[in-house]
Amino acid sequence: MSILLGKTKDGLYGLVTKNSEGEIIQICPPVYEDARELSNGLAAVKMCGKWGFINDKGQVAIPFKFSTINDFQYNYTFLKCSKTDKYAIINKKGVQICEYEYDEIHIQGNELFFARKGNLYCLINKKGERVSEFKYSGIGCMNSEDGLIPVLSNNKWGFVDLKGNEVIQCKYFDVGNFNEGLAPACLEKKWGYINKEGDFVIKPTYEFAHDFRHQVASVKEDGKCGYINKKGSKQIYPKYDFAGPFSEKYTQYFIENLKKNQIVDKAQKNKKYHLYKVKRIVDNFTENYNARIITKEEEIPTLMAVVAIHLEKTSSNYICKHGFIDLNKNEYMFSEYSFHPVFLSKRFIYKYVPKTKSFALTQIHPFN
Repeated sequence: MSILLGKTKDGLYGLVTKNSEGEIIQICPPVYEDARELSNGLAAVKMCGKWGFINDKGQVAIPFKFSTINDFQYNYTFLKCSKTDKYAIINKKGVQICEYEYDEIHIQGNELFFARKGNLYCLINKKGERVSEFKYSGIGCMNSEDGLIPVLSNNKWGFVDLKGNEVIQCKYFDVGNFNEGLAPACLEKKWGYINKEGDFVIKPTYEFAHDFRHQVASVKEDGKCGYINKKGSKQIYPKYDFAGPFSEKYTQYFIENLKKNQIVDKAQKNKKYHLYKVKRIVDNFTENYNARIITKEEEIPTLMAVVAIHLEKTSSNYICKHGFIDLNKNEYMFSEYSFHPVFLSKRFIYKYVPKTKSFALTQIHPFN
C-alpha cells in the first residue's frame, strides 16, 4: 500500500493510505502544521514550529527540534543552523555526525559527502571525518555503478573514489560520468573516452561526447551527432543535430503516445498501433523512409533514443523537430508532436512548444 499525506480543512497533516476498495485509512491523526512526502521511509513533519521526522507507521523517528529540514537522501540529510546559517549532517537515527560549520553540503551516497567552505569543497566520510583538504572548486554526480565522482581543481577535472582518494588526476578540460567502465573526457577541445586508470581507450577526436548507455554512446563529429560502440566504431552514422541516450524509459514514452494514436481495424476488430518512419511525417529528415505498422506491442524495440533535426538557435535555446531511433537504425515519428517533456540527458532539458509544434532543447551544465 502507498503511504500518502492527508490534509484537513484546517490545514493540518497526517498520514493515510487506501485499501483495495479505495477507502482511505488513517495511519496517524492530522496534528502536524506542515509536512513533506515520505522519502527513504521517513516524512518530515512540523509541530509547534519545529521540524522532526515520522516513519511510515506514523511513529516519531527523529524528535521535533529543527528550525529547517531537508528530505533524506540515502540514509542522511543536512540541516541548517538558524543562528549561523551553517550546515551539518544527521543520519536516520537523528545522530549529528559533524558540526554546523559548512556553507553547503552535497550527499553522494551512504559513504561520502562534499562540504563547502567559502569557494572550496572537501570530502567527508560517514563518520563526519574529513578525508581531503578544501581543494575542489566543483563537483559532479556519482554513478552508483562505477563509484567514481568528478571533481574540479585548478580548472581541471578528475575523479575521486568513495574513500576520497583522487584516483584519476585532475587534468581534463571537462568530463562526464563513468558508465559501463568508461567516461567521456575532453582534452584540447576534443572529446574521447577514458577508463578507470585515466587512460584514453577511445581517442579524443569528437566535438562532444555523452556517457555510455547499453554499450553505445552519442558523439558529435563534424557538426552532426551519431552513436559509437565501446570499440570506437560507428554504430549509427552521425547525421542528427542531437542524439540522446538509449533507454527503456523513452520506449515507454513511445508506447504511451502510440496507444493514444492507436487505430481500430473495424474488419478484424483488433487494435493496431500505426507508426511511421520519420520522413513519412517530416520532410527531409533523413534520406531513407518506409511506412511501418506495428500490430503488437511486442514488436516495439526494447531500447529507443530521442533524436532531433533542424535545430534553430534562439537567444536562449534550440527549436527542433524530433523523432525516435532504435539500435537497428530504424527511425520513427508520430503524425503529431505529442511526446511529453522529458530530460534527454544531464546536458539538455527537453521542452515542447505548443505554438510552434516543436521542441526546445535548453543546454545546461552537465553537472547541474
